[in-house]
Amino acid sequence: MMVFRLAVRGSRDRREVRFFGRCAVLAVLSVSLALISTADCQEGGIIEVLFIGDPFMRPGFPTPALVEDPKIRLTPVVGELAFVTRKEMAKAMRIYLPRTQKHLSENHDLVALAAIRSDHLSGAFHSWVATGVLEGELALLMADDPVSFAGVDAWEGAGAPGWMETPVGAILPVDDRTRINYEDIWFKFKPASGYEDHPFNTGIPWEQVTVNTHNRPTARPGATVLMETSQETPFSGYGGPVQEGSPVVVFWDIEMGRSMALVFDWGGNGVTEFYRWEYWRDIVARWFYLPARAEILEDVALSHKVRQMIAQFGVQKGITLSMLEFADKFGANTVRVEEHLAMVNEDRRKADSLWIEGDFQGCGTAMETALAGLQEVEGEALKAKDDALLWIYISEWTAVSGTLCVTGFVVWSLMIRRVAYREVGTTRSGPSN
Repeated sequence: MMVFRLAVRGSRDRREVRFFGRCAVLAVLSVSLALISTADCQEGGIIEVLFIGDPFMRPGFPTPALVEDPKIRLTPVVGELAFVTRKEMAKAMRIYLPRTQKHLSENHDLVALAAIRSDHLSGAFHSWVATGVLEGELALLMADDPVSFAGVDAWEGAGAPGWMETPVGAILPVDDRTRINYEDIWFKFKPASGYEDHPFNTGIPWEQVTVNTHNRPTARPGATVLMETSQETPFSGYGGPVQEGSPVVVFWDIEMGRSMALVFDWGGNGVTEFYRWEYWRDIVARWFYLPARAEILEDVALSHKVRQMIAQFGVQKGITLSMLEFADKFGANTVRVEEHLAMVNEDRRKADSLWIEGDFQGCGTAMETALAGLQEVEGEALKAKDDALLWIYISEWTAVSGTLCVTGFVVWSLMIRRVAYREVGTTRSGPSN
């Protein structure tokens, strides 16, 4: 996902304010991509993610949480044919996919494949990803629906081509399910036996949420199963067996790199319950931290609290920017508000840097400062809006009052002078006598 840097520096950046104000509706619904700033770190902590498939910035997809995370920087490449046309997909791949092995490895740390068919990627790109993983320069994450694991394509009604015969398939931690119809199963997450204390599994009340899967690929020899299905409930009309204990999160340390499979349909209307769960942002981050071998904070309460503040900051900032744009259209003087907002942005960037450095306590303190400052900015924006509208109200009142006086005087004059007019007599039509 493209990273938009918010930098409101006086009236010079007013066009930026106007742009992000138009995105306020998305910010209220989820977290608008345009409302999040990213720390200025090129090395040492940032996970550069090339997300191919369904990186949609809308409710019901993981992308908003990824954009919020200071440790993650996204490059989105849309490619799920359920939501875009083939022409749109081809254009996105032409623009955003690296054209060389060197460019891929030097500019990205993790390649995420979700809802993308194997034949939609070139043979060269398959080889670049596999080589990058084996040499330890890249990590791989495959997730989402049947297309990801070569099951029956639910959208085109045909078997998706397999991954196993491709270089990417050779490094996947699971076998694909070439041309096998998907199986809709409701289930709960359960840490696999022996991995209950793994950092990925600890601190999260997994039993609180129910999700669904479209496929059941099996773990390959040498791969590690971290999570399994539990309390399976087949969809209505499903005739397959209940097979609790099927792998959900599987990773494989292969040569110098790591690949991971997430057997969970993470995007679309079918997983709304997951995105209503208060821990969904924490889980999405872990899905990307694990293959990239980034540290997973064991203090879940602290990281969860800070993530909630980051999300709140994004929504509140979107509303403030929208209000500024509204006031600006009426000629309000917003220079001081924009300068104050620039200071708040600095606090937010400081919080991002602390998160990347691993100082989560300091990040939380910085976010509290940023939120308090943003609250003040919101009050100033409200005052600027009210000041601008005050003169509009005065002008309208003056115009209405003046019109009322003039029309009242005319009517009064006519009523007073009516004695100067002779009363009209009754007339009768027809021939006169």
